[in-house]
Amino acid sequence: MELLPLLCLCLLTRSGITSVQLNGAAPEPSVKILNLTNNSVLLQCEVQDASPDLKVELQDSAGNTLPAEEPQVSERGDRYYITLQTTVFKTDNFSCVVTQEETNQQIYAQTFVHISGASPEPYIRTLKATADWALLQCEVRRAAPKPRVEWKDSAGNTLPAEEPQTSERGGSYYITLITTVTKTDNYSCVVTQEEISHQTHAETFVLISGASPEPYIRTLKATAGWDLLQCEVRRAAPKPKVEWQDSAGNTLPAEETWTSERGGSYYTLITTVTKTDNYSCVVTQEEISHQTQSETFVHISGKVCEDSSGKVAIGWMIVALVLGVLIVVAVAVLVLLVLTKIITIRCNRGSRQQGIGLREQENGLVNQGNGLCEKCSELLHSQNGR
Repeated sequence: MELLPLLCLCLLTRSGITSVQLNGAAPEPSVKILNLTNNSVLLQCEVQDASPDLKVELQDSAGNTLPAEEPQVSERGDRYYITLQTTVFKTDNFSCVVTQEETNQQIYAQTFVHISGASPEPYIRTLKATADWALLQCEVRRAAPKPRVEWKDSAGNTLPAEEPQTSERGGSYYITLITTVTKTDNYSCVVTQEEISHQTHAETFVLISGASPEPYIRTLKATAGWDLLQCEVRRAAPKPKVEWQDSAGNTLPAEETWTSERGGSYYTLITTVTKTDNYSCVVTQEEISHQTQSETFVHISGKVCEDSSGKVAIGWMIVALVLGVLIVVAVAVLVLLVLTKIITIRCNRGSRQQGIGLREQENGLVNQGNGLCEKCSELLHSQNGR
């Protein structure tokens, strides 16, 4: 938009130099526009034939004194010539005000300045860079009206960014916008002012090597017949290819999950193995010719349950055999004790039938003892024969 500066002088008195000198009034100032840009104007206030006790200021329409350069003062005889300059960045009425401090009289000249406020090209800086990400800052200065500031990639996608830091100075806006990028690309900070149909941008190229570090391997669960293995890849960019391989280099079937976070992406690959072997998690990034891996050894016995059941059965058989031998030995000892009359079986009470029954039982035990003895003799003879 073309700038249309308009210079207007507003005089509060018509007195000439002689009247000023006679009446002690402040002399007339003059205002000049020295330099024009699309977002600023350099103003100069000049006061001639002034006394040394004059105060010269540049003010906006609200009466605020504007920051200015150090006044340039020259002396000619007993009179002084004062020049004051300042730069303004907004559309407004600006005044050069001269005050005679002794009499507290003021006179001023005023000019109207129109500034389109078109934002200049923003400033881009890389605040921090790692192998995996870069922190970019876009700074917009002296923009009016307030612009919309965005970070975009080469495809024109708007990137997520932190909350803009915005401040206002003299009607102009200063905005800082920060974003984090995780891939190699051209990135642009785009400044848009729709009210004045203005847009500008700055661009920067970011190289993200993103070489993946060595992956992390964990055993999530282990049994006698299989192990569940997990491989985790952290902060890798560009996106890697992640594989589980056995010692022969065969790729194993696996389940992949992917998570994107600030500062990088995380990849997790899970597989189940069923045999003893060395297993590797291999990470490949073809775009940057990078490959890394981690290895783990897995032992799968596969016979723990079968061996355990066999051992338990054999144990029970041994226990049963020992108990049977103990019972036979106990019966044989009891019979011998009865036969040698070391133990006497008596019946103190009961009928005759009971006594006959006891005798029959005694005879039965004796017969059993004799049978056991005969078996023992046969066993001894057979051993001697061998």
